[in-house]
Amino acid sequence: MASEIWKQHGALEYWECVSDDLDTEGTRSFADITNATSEESVIFGWVVFESREARDTTNEKIAAAPRLAELIDTENPIFDFQRMAHGGFKAIVRA
Repeated sequence: MASEIWKQHGALEYWECVSDDLDTEGTRSFADITNATSEESVIFGWVVFESREARDTTNEKIAAAPRLAELIDTENPIFDFQRMAHGGFKAIVRA
């Protein structure tokens, strides 16, 4: 449902992925970085926009969207918002 809201407001792509294979020898895992227990799953998501300006405009619209607020149950959240990370990235390689 969240993807529909993001795409309605200008997102080109919307992804949500659940951890599947986090134990790679020689690197730090997402489970380690997030302090996830064996009882928890790591969710990784990203959204693609036409530009940073489009992202900023879309995020402003989404923050004010009543439909998004309806998806969030503040009494019984589905994840710990304090452990959520957010940020923008600029592509350096696209193949």
